[in-house]
Parts: sequence; C-alpha cells; structure tokens
Amino acid sequence: MKAILMLALLAAGPVLSQTGEGSGTKPENGSVDTSKVYTFPDDLATFPGGRAEIDAFINEHVRYTEKTKKRKYRGKCYMKFVVDAEGIVRNVQVTRGIVDCPECEQEAIRLIQMMPKWIPGKIGGKAVKSYFIIPVNFELS
Repeated sequence: MKAILMLALLAAGPVLSQTGEGSGTKPENGSVDTSKVYTFPDDLATFPGGRAEIDAFINEHVRYTEKTKKRKYRGKCYMKFVVDAEGIVRNVQVTRGIVDCPECEQEAIRLIQMMPKWIPGKIGGKAVKSYFIIPVNFELS
C-alpha cells in the first residue's frame, strides 16, 4: 500500500511543480517565476494584523439575508483564493460550502473579495502569487 501511495506522489510531483502548485522553493538558478501561483511559499501571505483581524473584518462586514436569519444557518464556508504579488485578493472560490445555503456562499465570496490588501507571500524575499484557504463562519442562533 505504501508503495502505491509513493508511486502516486512521485508521478504527481512533476505535474504539481509545472503548475506552481506544491512548489515553494526558488529554482536552483535563484530566479523566481512570478507567473506561477505557489501553494507553499517560504513566507505565507498574511492579512494585516493576523487571524484576529480577519475575524474582526468578517464580523464587521458580514450581512445576513432574511432567509439566512429565518433559518438560522450555522456552519463554515471554506474559501480558496489567490493573494497576488501586490497583496490583492483574486480568484475567490468556495471549496466547501454550507448545505442548502447558497446565500452563505455568496456572502463569503463577497467578504473575501472586499478584503483590503494582504502582505503577499514570498520566495527568496521576492513577493509571489500564492493560494490561501480560510473558513468563513456563519453562526446565527
């Protein structure tokens, strides 16, 4: 079983590195490909003020529709997006939402898209595009 898993990982390695996914180290020649989106840069992208400020931002800006208030939806929408080399949030996607609550997913997308600039991820001290995944909590009681 371990041999099969290892073979699958070895086979996936070249594909992942060609897309920039799974890559986080600079190439041997010292140059960084700024056209790639990295999954594991040396320094991760960060929201100004850290996780506590992300939560404060979301709590301050979240809007609940009448339907979400009435049904008291609870759960998390997991959001994947790119923080570009300038710190701008782009390509926001829902990777896992709340069952029967497309309004929650749309609100999570809106919240992520309106975030201020982030501190971009870096490889070898150079700002790069990188993926970031974050849960957006919805708790109405």
